[in-house]
Parts: sequence; C-alpha cells; structure tokens
Amino acid sequence: DRAMASGVAVAELQLSLERKRAGQPPPGWWTPSSAGAAEAQGKRRVVFFANAPTWVTERYVRRLFAGVGVLLKFRLNVDRDGFSKGEGLVMFATTGIAQRAVERLHGADIEGQPFSVWMPEEPPPNPA
Repeated sequence: DRAMASGVAVAELQLSLERKRAGQPPPGWWTPSSAGAAEAQGKRRVVFFANAPTWVTERYVRRLFAGVGVLLKFRLNVDRDGFSKGEGLVMFATTGIAQRAVERLHGADIEGQPFSVWMPEEPPPNPA
C-alpha cells in the first residue's frame, strides 16, 4: 500500500509540474485571467442607450428592450428631481441578445427622436 501511495503521490507531483510548465492551472481554479474573462463577458451583455425623449416612462423604455430578449438589469438615469435624462443601461442574459438589441434599436424612432443604443466597448454612435 505504501508503494502504491507513493506512486500516486509521484504521479500527482509530476502532473502538477507538467501543469506549471504548460502554464495551466488545475481545472476549476480561479485565476486573474479567468476573472477578467468573466468581467469582459458581463460587459458584453450590457448596452447603453441615450436620446430617449425625457418624458417617456421607464416602463416604456424597458418594454422596448424586453421585446428583444431577457433583461437582467435595467437602469434609466434620472436627475435630482426624479425626471428622466433619456439615457441609461441594460444588461441582458446573453451577449447575443445584447448585440441584437443594438442592431434592432439603434436609430429607431422613439416618439420622433432617433434612439442611440451601443455596446460599452464601442464609442457612442450618432443617432441614425
């Protein structure tokens, strides 16, 4: 049994050294690069919007985005008095839904104003 146990330990040590040489952590380990990838994935699910008429309600704008896909977060920025600034952000369930929201809603006519929708990595586009 002792020989078997030492053989297992040697095999585990060798595997550990091979991973270190290859630069790969054991499966399931958290690393700063995996945290960065998760953060980047989260950012790609977020879209910003602007140029909504300030008198449209949060419910109205939220429904526009909900028509594209599942929302995880929605925020309409308001001023000190609680009035809409016509801008905010939305987090979708997936990156694909976020991209679809940009494709479908950017430049849309919202009560006579061109709506701006963009991903955070991109500069804010001019309304169409």
